[in-house]
Amino acid sequence: MTTGRFRVLVLAYAATYVWYFTLADRTVKLPADIQKILEYSGYGSRLSGESVFHVLPFFAAMAACVGLLLYARWGRTLLLASIVGGIALVAFAGISITPAFDGFVGSIASTLGAMVLAFSFTPPIAARLGRTTVTEAVTPEPSQESLAPQPSADAVEVFRSNDETLLKVLEAALFENDIPFTLVNDLAQDLVPIDGLGSYNLARGPACLFVHQRDEERVRELLHELNAPS
Repeated sequence: MTTGRFRVLVLAYAATYVWYFTLADRTVKLPADIQKILEYSGYGSRLSGESVFHVLPFFAAMAACVGLLLYARWGRTLLLASIVGGIALVAFAGISITPAFDGFVGSIASTLGAMVLAFSFTPPIAARLGRTTVTEAVTPEPSQESLAPQPSADAVEVFRSNDETLLKVLEAALFENDIPFTLVNDLAQDLVPIDGLGSYNLARGPACLFVHQRDEERVRELLHELNAPS
């Protein structure tokens, strides 16, 4: 779950819950016999249908959505409280009769709320909610040049080429003469350590060969024997 998709999910939950919460206002437009049946909703309730306790979970959930959109930890806590509180109120709600469409929208809202709560405990959302500030700290990504290890201070460049065949021949000659080396391309990427050439990306620039100063003359002699420009 990406942070962008999480925000979309939170908005979808909020919109669906608002839709479900306002559906009760449409009962006056239903047929008279249906309105008569719906009068039994809340029969035997221990709390009045107009009690503030019945609307608290809704407003708590809306506030929680705002907090989650801001990646505030209290948003997750408030959402959990609204869901648990809503479930607890069912025991005091009495017998309710709900139109099929209302129940359908309510089921979607409940499912989305559970999904939002579950994803809020998974990375990277949990990490964002765990920060002390709303704004995520931006850490600049290191450049490729800074990531690549560099030749030692006493190394000197003795050769560069984008001829892969020649580089392979040179590799074999350096191994045969037990000469340590470092190969870096022209953009300081795809460095090959001194234990071998391995793989390199010629599309990023010619390969540059570095050796220790003490081996410079020997390597130049090898290059001369291979007819390679030094």
